[in-house]
Amino acid sequence: MHPVIRIVSFLVFTASLAVAGATEVWLAAGILGLLYLVLYLARGFAGLASAWRMARRLRWFFLSLLILYFWFTPGQPVPGFLPLPSAWLPTQEGLTEGVLRIAALLSVIFAANLLLCSTGRDDLVAAICWLARPLQWAGLSAERLAVRMILVMEALATVQGQVRGALSQWREEGGPRLRRLGGFSTAVFLQVNAAAEAAPSRTFVLSRCHAPPLYQWLYPGLLALALAG
Repeated sequence: MHPVIRIVSFLVFTASLAVAGATEVWLAAGILGLLYLVLYLARGFAGLASAWRMARRLRWFFLSLLILYFWFTPGQPVPGFLPLPSAWLPTQEGLTEGVLRIAALLSVIFAANLLLCSTGRDDLVAAICWLARPLQWAGLSAERLAVRMILVMEALATVQGQVRGALSQWREEGGPRLRRLGGFSTAVFLQVNAAAEAAPSRTFVLSRCHAPPLYQWLYPGLLALALAG
């Protein structure tokens, strides 16, 4: 599949899940499951492992969403197994909507990971540059956007390593937690700033992306119809 079609399909998938109902969300999960099966047969567990890491980093965000939906959505209390007042129990409507939204968000995360695993960096940047060409009518440069994306992708791994190093040092230090948190933030900022100032000037060669075959535009169209509800 052409890289441009992959990106467009991902955008269609994400936009559809933002307003999808239960049937469409579980259909999307089934489609992802089939695609990950193909990825597993081709590359093993590498794709699933990276998707799990992405989802694990958002575990506290998921927990906060569950709390907001379960206990702050009006409706009928869920029949409790514990002798608790009904006001302390989550609602049935909140339970249904919360699980649905979490499933949709997880599907988007796994879809983004699938896009990154199946598309090389050069192809991804070239496809985004091709899609951004209409912005040139507004005076924006698609090539500059592509270069900035390359710089962000390359800097992300370095920044993650610096954050992990500062975080391990923060955990080992003693003293008040708030003061250690301030030191952690300062250390990360100084390291990132020093690395940015020391980075040499570089020249990038952007690969050209040809237009995708016309028949492949049917893929995002069919995906939109399947998830339209």
